[in-house]
Amino acid sequence: MQTTFIERKEAFAQLAAEIAGILREHAENGHISDAYAQVMHRSERANGWFTLPNQLQALGGMVHLISSEASERYLQQYGTAYRDPQPKKVAVVPAGNIPAVGFADMMAVLLSGHVYYAKCSSSDPYWLPFLAERLCAFLPALREQIVFEQAVLKDFDAAIATGSNNTARYFEYYFGKYPSLIRKNRTSCAVLTGNEDTGTLHLLQQDMFSYFGMGCRNVTFLLAPEGYDWMPFMAAGEHLKTLRDHTKYSNNYDYYKSIYLLNRDPIFDNEAFMLRKMDRLGAPVSVVHYREYKDPADAEEWLRARSEEIQCVASADGKFFGRGVSFGNTQRPELSDWPDGKNVLDFLTNIG
Repeated sequence: MQTTFIERKEAFAQLAAEIAGILREHAENGHISDAYAQVMHRSERANGWFTLPNQLQALGGMVHLISSEASERYLQQYGTAYRDPQPKKVAVVPAGNIPAVGFADMMAVLLSGHVYYAKCSSSDPYWLPFLAERLCAFLPALREQIVFEQAVLKDFDAAIATGSNNTARYFEYYFGKYPSLIRKNRTSCAVLTGNEDTGTLHLLQQDMFSYFGMGCRNVTFLLAPEGYDWMPFMAAGEHLKTLRDHTKYSNNYDYYKSIYLLNRDPIFDNEAFMLRKMDRLGAPVSVVHYREYKDPADAEEWLRARSEEIQCVASADGKFFGRGVSFGNTQRPELSDWPDGKNVLDFLTNIG
């Protein structure tokens, strides 16, 4: 039975309300309902980077994605122009770098009335099927629109795939004859002015190291004015030493620190993370790169030249450059903050 846009939108709203209740209960008494706790434990066993706090943060991001005022306004506008399409089977290959990172694509495909046909990442095999099952509890007819594939994706009408620059070449070859959205490596940057206080720096460092810095919306590159004093910045990040309680993160820190010491590369180090002057986007886990700029125009020119590699740019007011966001909010995108700036709902609505 074909569902309506309003029914599907309401199912996502009910899911957001359920997740918000789960998070509220955990915050109040430390308890997590059995169904959610089970998928969290299974996910952490499958992927050591998926710690309980990271999974809880991902759930909070889903609630914001669905329920924020900006997302609601966007869906109202979309719903006004919405027309029931001829349902297409949309193959989706989500990434697996952070928990349930493919949720926004699943939401877009289902809201647009198409069939969500996905092959989950081996790094994150549990969350999307679980969330799909919870959606179907609110709208059982959605079961006809959701298919998870364990083998090779085949017999589909369009595709959305996310991966590294290397896997993107494979995706472009495999999905090339279909309408498709292919996403490559991206990372995020931040622009400092020298006027940030400790609280502001803590927000930025949250953008840097939530999910251990492994998401495309994590800040891994800093731009600061010439002569910027990095010592207060590093001192403000000493509270992040708890990151090294995580074995995988600590191994990365120790490995790259030893490499930099052997090569006598100058770094700032506060025993939580390292800051390295490097005019290149993309940094290893536990490392953040930086460069100094002459004036705001110089910083903006540098960012513009690399816009195809940048997901978002954080700053104090969130208005610097395109795809701007304020400190502390890089991991709280609205529905309209499409990855790579490509509107997924528009793409899905206009599949031929």
